[in-house]
Amino acid sequence: MSTLWKLKYDKWRNITNGVYVDVFPLVGVPNSKIKRKILEINRAFALSANRNVINSKFLYSIFKIFLKIFGKKRILKYSTNECLKYKCNDYENCVSIFDGDGFDLNVVSNKVLGKPKYVKFEDIKLPIPNDSDSYLKKIYGDYMQIPSPKQIKAKEHKPYIIDLKHSYEEYTKINEKS
Repeated sequence: MSTLWKLKYDKWRNITNGVYVDVFPLVGVPNSKIKRKILEINRAFALSANRNVINSKFLYSIFKIFLKIFGKKRILKYSTNECLKYKCNDYENCVSIFDGDGFDLNVVSNKVLGKPKYVKFEDIKLPIPNDSDSYLKKIYGDYMQIPSPKQIKAKEHKPYIIDLKHSYEEYTKINEKS
C-alpha cells in the first residue's frame, strides 16, 4: 500500500515521501567519563552536520570553526566513524547516534535492548528492543497518550499532508479534480 507524508517545509517542492520508519544506529556508551564525553561531542557533531542540535554556545562556536575548515561531509564521516568504534555488546549501555534528543535521554541499558524482537512493518520484519515498553517509556514518558501540542518536540516532522491510503501521485490526481 502506498502512503503520503508531506512535511511542512517541503510543501512547495514536488517531492514524494511515504510514511516511514526512522532507523537509529546504536553504539556502546563507554564507562570512562572522558570517552563518554568524546562520544557525546562526536554524536552532536554528526547530528549537527545534518541539522544543528548543539545547545552549548561554546561547542557550537567550535563546531562552526570545524565546519568552515572541513565541511559538512567530512565532519559527518569522521564523527560517525568515531561513534561507531563503540560496539553495544562491549558496554552496559547504548545510545542512538542520530536521534536529535539529548544524549542522556537516549542512553539505554543493554538489558532493555536485550535480544531484538522482530515485528512486521509492511512487507518486512524489523528489529525492536526486547523490552520495547521500557525503551519507549525511557525516551517518551507515557507514550500511550497522545501528546499535547506543547509536548510535541519534533517540529521537523510536522506533516503538511498525511494520506495513509494514497501515494503522492494518486493524491495529486484526486485533488486536481477537486
